[in-house]
Amino acid sequence: MQKESLQSSDDDWIITTLQNLKEKAVMEKDDGIMSRSITEEEVRQTFGQCSNTPGPDGINAFIIDNADRNEMTACLVRLWNKVWATGSLPENWKLEHRMLLAKPGKESYNDCSAYRTVSITDILGKRLEKNVVKHLIRVLDGNAVVKSHSTKV
Repeated sequence: MQKESLQSSDDDWIITTLQNLKEKAVMEKDDGIMSRSITEEEVRQTFGQCSNTPGPDGINAFIIDNADRNEMTACLVRLWNKVWATGSLPENWKLEHRMLLAKPGKESYNDCSAYRTVSITDILGKRLEKNVVKHLIRVLDGNAVVKSHSTKV
């Protein structure tokens, strides 16, 4: 019972903190995190990242990484900043291909627990997500919301 009480108070603290951050972001329209644009450098850092497996759109990382770097950077800066400013992902970026992979070393593969699922999403959304995670980690660290994290970005 005491563990549930601690979990509940932690949840309440997290919810309250996130609500406060949301209110702060709304009040800081001109210099808050949502007004900060994704930079060309942040886009460039995504080249060579992520798996080459194409998502539902059929575009793989090889196509993005081997296009004219300056043109692709300019296009992605514009696209990702539009997504960031509106707070709305294109519907097709929400789609995924889901695959089952067998877990190695299982005695039997007749049980569901012998498999894990992998969701393959569009590369453009995946790379944008990496930038958003970096932005959010900076905000959370700066507001002492998370004492430690182990997010692979």
